[in-house]
Amino acid sequence: MAAPVFLGFVLLQSNVTSDFFSDRTPSIVERFVGLTIATIIYLQAFFWTNNPRSPPPGIRLHGRSFFLAICFVSLIFWSWRFLRLPKSDEPYTHPIKALIDAASAQHDNWLKQASASHTLSECVADYKRRYKRYPPPGFDAWYTYASERSSVVIDDFDNLMDDLQLFWALKPAEIRQRTHEAFGDWNEVAMLTIRSGKAEIGPDVKPTHRWMLDGVVAMMSNYVDKIPDMNLGFNINDEPRIAIPYDDLQ
Repeated sequence: MAAPVFLGFVLLQSNVTSDFFSDRTPSIVERFVGLTIATIIYLQAFFWTNNPRSPPPGIRLHGRSFFLAICFVSLIFWSWRFLRLPKSDEPYTHPIKALIDAASAQHDNWLKQASASHTLSECVADYKRRYKRYPPPGFDAWYTYASERSSVVIDDFDNLMDDLQLFWALKPAEIRQRTHEAFGDWNEVAMLTIRSGKAEIGPDVKPTHRWMLDGVVAMMSNYVDKIPDMNLGFNINDEPRIAIPYDDLQ
């Protein structure tokens, strides 16, 4: 009986090899036959291994465990092949790819509307359409500066408007007063003043934090002459000074 069983084992493994490396999905009959043969071979090998008095011809006693292991792997494989669902005609795509594609399309659409204007007049008209007000003073200088540097943002100021919305509830004089009070005693708020197109760092800035404002002054050097006189306050902590709950901001 060993010869037919061994021949069936060889045929089974050859079918496994050819089917595993092909795209063809075996039918339910093929999978059932393969599972049945694998089960019979495994049970026969198990019988040989646990009955040392009746070893099959051509198989030594010390090789029984190895042969049993091979038969067990074959049984596991065909059990998996039997229970596996047939392949779909469409290639498998990970769900995250759909999210990436949607985000990429959303980003591309945002870029198109963020810099749709090609002239200053178009940019001004789009600004008034979006925000129902005229652009601020110096908008023409900003447009020239941004367009010469191929800025990706020419028309979209939604984030900026959201950040400034809370301050519309205060009068300009009150904003200036509160800013001045923040510079009083040292409370880790540094001041930067702009007067006549020149930026200067305010007094009482710790030497360990001055490098932060030096970077701001250097960054503004190319366009500070276009900015009106003002006082700017900078939080020089590593963390926000105030954390407002999202629901309160809404």
